[in-house]
Amino acid sequence: MLRRHPVTSTVGVVYFVVLCVMILGPWADDEASIAGSAIVFFPAGVLLIVLLGRQRWILAMSVGVLGVVWLELACIVWRPDAPSVPIDLAAGVAGVVAGAAVAAAIGAASGHKVQETESSFTRVSQTGSSGWSTERQQD
Repeated sequence: MLRRHPVTSTVGVVYFVVLCVMILGPWADDEASIAGSAIVFFPAGVLLIVLLGRQRWILAMSVGVLGVVWLELACIVWRPDAPSVPIDLAAGVAGVVAGAAVAAAIGAASGHKVQETESSFTRVSQTGSSGWSTERQQD
């Protein structure tokens, strides 16, 4: 994954570190809104679709949901003074799922269909002064 998408992987790691600092840091906002939680996790769904591919959308959403659950559990363990609200968990999951769905839909809309190629053999021959051309082999 790092070799196929080095820039996206780097952006994903930086995003995850910033997200952890935002949620687990001492200056984290305990009064976050539901919409804010969903918006914060939206890019995670997009990044996971880009990294894992459109065909693995279920895996991307599952990894995103596990990430949200892990961050909420980490918040409970490392910040016991912070209120843990199930609505925050639901909003984070909704953000990841929405991001993955939007990225998959955009990818499907702009994706190129695989064209079927003929299974016939071609040969390259030199023709007089016209240079190289491909000719179909006669059966």
